[in-house]
Amino acid sequence: MAGSILSGYIDFCVKDADRPREALKLIEADFKTLGEMLAATVAAGSQFEAAYYLNELLRLVSHSDIEIRRHAVFALARIQWQKGSNVPDSAVVAMGRVVEEETDDFLLATAIKTAFALLGQDKAHEERLIGQIRDALKKGGKNSLYAASELIMFNTQELPATLLQLLIEHLKRVDSESIGTLDNIDYGIARLLDLENSKLGLDFLEHLLLTHDESVSVNVFDSSVAKICQNAKLLNKVATRWLMRGDRALCEAVYEVTSTHFRNSPRIEIDASELRACDYVHIVFVARKAIGYFFMQPVTAASMVISLMHHVSDDETLDALGKLLFDPLLMNYPGSTRDYVKEQANQESGKVKQTIDIALASIEHYLEVLRAVPVLPALHVSQSQRESYRRHTSEAMAKSMKAAERKSFFSSLFATSTLLYGNKSINYIYTGTGEPHRMETPLSSHSISMEFPRMDDVDPYGLNYMVRVFQLEQFQV
Repeated sequence: MAGSILSGYIDFCVKDADRPREALKLIEADFKTLGEMLAATVAAGSQFEAAYYLNELLRLVSHSDIEIRRHAVFALARIQWQKGSNVPDSAVVAMGRVVEEETDDFLLATAIKTAFALLGQDKAHEERLIGQIRDALKKGGKNSLYAASELIMFNTQELPATLLQLLIEHLKRVDSESIGTLDNIDYGIARLLDLENSKLGLDFLEHLLLTHDESVSVNVFDSSVAKICQNAKLLNKVATRWLMRGDRALCEAVYEVTSTHFRNSPRIEIDASELRACDYVHIVFVARKAIGYFFMQPVTAASMVISLMHHVSDDETLDALGKLLFDPLLMNYPGSTRDYVKEQANQESGKVKQTIDIALASIEHYLEVLRAVPVLPALHVSQSQRESYRRHTSEAMAKSMKAAERKSFFSSLFATSTLLYGNKSINYIYTGTGEPHRMETPLSSHSISMEFPRMDDVDPYGLNYMVRVFQLEQFQV
């Protein structure tokens, strides 16, 4: 509710020109108590005589008390100039002197916001005011960066290109502990991604992820991530761009985006404009990155491998992509991934369809050979061993559930009932009349299935090594 009375106070002051003048004297006499009312008083009084209140503020800007100087600088942006009138040079000069002489971070942050407000009122001083913002950011600290982040968050489209670039360059040095500043930056990047040229926002997001590799997750930028996920073309662009770069922080960010914000594995198409080249090395590099980071989302990985086939001009590269589609994707996930690849094969034509059909024929032949192997009792555990393992797993799960329940605050709010059998539960609800009401709740089953890579049982170390190689390999510079 802080500041909620100010609009009513301003309405009261504008009814009589003497009221804001008298209020200004009272504020200066007891600034510790009434200082917060200075900006509202100036906003009301300047509607009658802007020059008088400007002179009063210029006097307070040089006051010995830093608290008064802070409020005076803040109030400069609240002067109501007459329509068609320009911001006086004296106000801009005073702001320049503040930025030059002051070292207080909070005051410099206020100066940044005031300079931008003056810029919005009069474009004639644009170069000087942007220079003042630049000087304040060079001298300032966390508060100044926070002020800059607010400008990007609230005024993305109104910022001159020069000022926008200036703010971004300084905000790149934000530290991971400035959560409020990062939140503002997140909203600002989301707005930049809304513009026709989203490159500036993507470059900014990439820099922050690479700079704060260990301390800032892509989930911190949830608004920007949501904006990316809402736009299929932008998601394709980001996935291709970041996998093409190959930096671990960016590749992991792509995986986090898809795994957190999509219920089912999304289908991602390659954005050709983000490929550095369409030769064998670059195409296979992106394919291996996609498989390495999306190995637990095989449908997404398969969609990217098939999409890459459309950007290949030679048979050697196409054959390499077909082999990657078969091994490791189809060989490890012959269920949903094979169904997706079959569905996709029906929509393709030419050499792409031939390559996919060869991969599907290879997995069919591989499974037929496995089925043809006779049952070897020596390779199967006994029934008693299987039952012992199931009991062990059940007990481990029960312990895990109990440990989780102890940490849940719901356990202190609700009673726990254990149903041994039946198809519904019965409860009695007592109302204000004292009569119990019988409530029956039918029970229903629910299930979830997960497909694990087959080779994890056959050769877990080899599979793990392959995935890590795909994730970590880089171009030699």
